[in-house]
Amino acid sequence: MAYSIETLRNDIITSIHGRRLGLDTAGRLIGHEGLRIPEVDATSDTTGTVITGHGWTNVDTSTDDTWLLAPPVKGAFKYIYTGSTSTGIRTILRQDATFAIRSSANSTSVGIIAQGGGLLLELFGLTSAIYAIVSRPTGFSSACSTEMALTATT
Repeated sequence: MAYSIETLRNDIITSIHGRRLGLDTAGRLIGHEGLRIPEVDATSDTTGTVITGHGWTNVDTSTDDTWLLAPPVKGAFKYIYTGSTSTGIRTILRQDATFAIRSSANSTSVGIIAQGGGLLLELFGLTSAIYAIVSRPTGFSSACSTEMALTATT
């Protein structure tokens, strides 16, 4: 069954901002039309800079460039997107050794390598020391590919 925004707003029992935003009986936030998250661009001009541990990052370059990934923010999603089809290799390494990127319970990866466009990697900060991979593009592997891969070495 579909719910209109007005139907959802009728379930507000604790108002935060009038009828536009509130909590329902289960404590869920309702009434908002969508969620806006920070979006930044990682380009050849920002090579070597730190990519935040939350929000959306467009990683595009026409050359082989490297960025650093900040530790995860617990409870926050991190999206890494390669929009262009350039042949530049995008390498994203951990900022430091205090956290891991995990594709399974016992894996520990230290970086992401991407080449090609239209690839989206969705991470979630399980803790301030672990990124969990929520979704990944087709062609994703633990070894290098022409799409996107995890690396266990720096």
